[in-house]
Amino acid sequence: MEGASLSRLRDPAVLHHAALDARLVDAIGSIRMLQSLSWPAHVQDDFLYSWSAGQARLPSVAYPQADYREVREELGRIASAADADHPLGRYLLGTVESWTSATWLLEGAGGADVTRHSIALFGRPGDALPGGGATNIDAARHFISLADELDRELLPDESQQRITAEELRNDLQGELDRFFVHHRISVEIDPELIAKPLRARPASACGVAAITASTTGTSCSSTRPTCTA
Repeated sequence: MEGASLSRLRDPAVLHHAALDARLVDAIGSIRMLQSLSWPAHVQDDFLYSWSAGQARLPSVAYPQADYREVREELGRIASAADADHPLGRYLLGTVESWTSATWLLEGAGGADVTRHSIALFGRPGDALPGGGATNIDAARHFISLADELDRELLPDESQQRITAEELRNDLQGELDRFFVHHRISVEIDPELIAKPLRARPASACGVAAITASTTGTSCSSTRPTCTA
C-alpha cells in the first residue's frame, strides 16, 4: 500500500496539478472573503440593538474597493493548463470557477451585482444540498436546533477561566504546526471580524485550509470560497 501511494505521488499528472494548485493558492492568497464582506463588529452591535428596539435599519457600510483582474487572469491560465479528464483537474477547475466568482462578488460588494455573483457562488436560499433531499434552509434549521439544545453548555460560566484571543491563537497555532508538517497554516486575530461557525473542508486539490481567530470566536474556513462566507 505504501509503495502504491508513493507511486501515485510521483505520477506526472498528480505533480502537474499539484503545481497548478500551488499557483492557485498564491493567486488568491490576498483575498479575504470574511474580512471583506462582514460588517464590523460595532456595526453589527448597533444594528442588532436597533432591531431589538423595533427600529431596524440597514447600516451604511463602506466595503473595500478591489481590482482582481490580475487574479482572474492567473486563474484563467491555471484553468487552461488543467486536465478536465483527470479527477484532480476537474476539482481544480471547480475551484478556479468558485474563486473567479468570488472576485466578481468582492468587486461588486455594496452594489446590485453582488446578488447575482453570490447566487452563482453559494446558491439561493432553498437550494438542495449535494445528494438531494435536504435544502440549505433545512440544514440551517437543523444546526440552529442543535445550538439551542447545547445553549446552556455553550454559555460562558463566569466562574471559569477566560481565555484571551492571543492565548487561543497561540494554542491553535501550536496544534496546527504539529499536525501540518509540510506547510504552515497561520492563525490570525481580527478584532473586527464577527465570529462565524466552525467549519472546515479540503480547500483545493491539495487540501489547503485557512483559520481565523477573532476576539469573539474562532472561524475556520476553506480556501475554496464555496465553503466559506
